[in-house]
Amino acid sequence: MIDLPSQTYGNGGRPIPNPSQESTIRRKAEKRAGVEKLKKQAAKDAGLIVQDKPIPAKTETLVRERDNNTCKVCGLTLGEIRPDGSVVKSIHVDHIVPRASGGTNCDTNLRCACDKCNLGRGARRAIVIEPPPPKPEVSPEDKALLAEKSAHLRDELADKPKRST
Repeated sequence: MIDLPSQTYGNGGRPIPNPSQESTIRRKAEKRAGVEKLKKQAAKDAGLIVQDKPIPAKTETLVRERDNNTCKVCGLTLGEIRPDGSVVKSIHVDHIVPRASGGTNCDTNLRCACDKCNLGRGARRAIVIEPPPPKPEVSPEDKALLAEKSAHLRDELADKPKRST
């Protein structure tokens, strides 16, 4: 086995710094970290960065129960198959107005969204589309009347002679 000098190899091909250079490297890294910290604080002060606070567990549970753990964008639940053939792998609690745009963790700004509907939009504002109202239930009497009328129309059409073209 060939013994390679540890000064030039063993750090991903990059030279390993001498112990005398370590203090200089450490000072530069600390200075760089301090500058980054100052830049981040200035961006926060200017309102460009929103402190990312996690959604409280109580609020998340409330939203999941309210939305029946169903995606409010596409209407699918966990494990269902999308029209493109993929499977819904997870349901997220999603901000309607993103935190980066001033949205809050209030339950009125949260909704359930499947992985594809949530992760695809990033920090863009959600388009809220209300689902169509449920179809009214048809009474048994109305069903019988509709069946009778459709049978009558079928008979009329069957009695008419076909036109030749």
